[in-house]
Amino acid sequence: MSGPPVDLLVVGAGLAGVLVAEGVRRRAPHRAITMVHDPRHASGSHTPLALCHALPGRSLRYDDDTARAFAKTRAAFANDPAARPLDIVRALHPGHDPDRMRRTFEQSRDALGRDGFAPRVISPDAVGTVGLSPAAAPGGALVYGAGFSIPLGRVLEQRRRALVAAGVQLRPAVVHEVIASSGPPAVRTSAGHLVARHIVLAAGTGLSTLCPEAGLDTEAGALAVCAPVSLPGAYAGGTFLAPAHDGTVALGSTHQPAHAPRDDDDATRALRRAAARLRPDLDLRPRQVFWGERAFARSRRPVVDEVRPGVFVCGGFGGGGLLRAPAAADRVVDALLRAGG
Repeated sequence: MSGPPVDLLVVGAGLAGVLVAEGVRRRAPHRAITMVHDPRHASGSHTPLALCHALPGRSLRYDDDTARAFAKTRAAFANDPAARPLDIVRALHPGHDPDRMRRTFEQSRDALGRDGFAPRVISPDAVGTVGLSPAAAPGGALVYGAGFSIPLGRVLEQRRRALVAAGVQLRPAVVHEVIASSGPPAVRTSAGHLVARHIVLAAGTGLSTLCPEAGLDTEAGALAVCAPVSLPGAYAGGTFLAPAHDGTVALGSTHQPAHAPRDDDDATRALRRAAARLRPDLDLRPRQVFWGERAFARSRRPVVDEVRPGVFVCGGFGGGGLLRAPAAADRVVDALLRAGG
C-alpha cells in the first residue's frame, strides 16, 4: 500500500466528486482529502455547454424532490458569474406524446409558480412568438423559466484548482478496482494502491465497472456545436437547442448510439434535421461534434449509498447530473460526517 490511509479518497473529479470534496472540506477542514481523476478523460463536461432544467417531461413532474434538487443546484452555482438563466421552450409534436406532456405540465404549474417561475402555454397559432415553426409545434408549446446553462468543464477546472489551493490532493491515475479486504477500504490504481478511511466513488460511467453492486448501466448521447448563431433561449423537442457561452449554439440528443460522430454522419444529420424543424430560420452547421456515455440506475434514480463498509457511491444520474449531483453530494457528505469521515 502507498502510504498511510487518508481520511477521504474521492474517485472522480467531475461535478459530484468536486462537490463531495468541497462539502467535506468546508464542514470538516481538518480531514485529509485525496481526489483521483482519470487523465485519459476530461472530468466533467468537456463541451462548451451544460444545460440544467427542472422541466416536466412525459413522466417527470416538478414535484417536491425535483424542486429541492433544482434549488440545491442553483445554490451550488449561485455565486458563479458563468451561470446563465434561460427560458426553455418545449415544442408539442404528435411524435412526442403531447397529451402526456400537457398533463405533467398542468400537474407542475402551481409548484413552478410557487418557486418563482412563470410557466405558460403557447397556442399553436402563436408559436412563432417564441421562435418556433408551426410544423415543429402543431400542438403549441410550453414555456418554462426553470433553466440555466453553464460552461461546466471550465467551471469545474476552476473549482478543482481552488480545492488544491485549500490542501486537497489531486492525483492523476486510472482506478482499476476497489479492493475487497478486512482492513480499510482501498483502490488499485495505475499509480499504486491507495488506502482511505472512507472512499467515495463518483466516477461517472466508470461506476458500472468499479462497483457492479450499484446496478448501473450506461447510455450515450451526442452533441454538435454549431457555428455562431444568436439564440435568446433554449428549445426542446426531439433534440435540444441552446446557446453556449462561447457564442455558438449547441444541439444534441440524450439518447444516441455510442459512436465517434462526424459533422456529416447519420446521427449528426438527424440532429440537424430535428433542430431545423424547431428553428428552420437558423443555419446550423456543426463546428465540433461530441458524444459521451453516462451512467444511470435501472430505477432511473441516482445511487447514493454505502455499498460496502466505508465505500460510498454517488452517481447514476443519467442525463441529469447537473440537476441531481448537488443534492446527492450533500447526502454523501452528511453520511461521511456521521461516520466520522
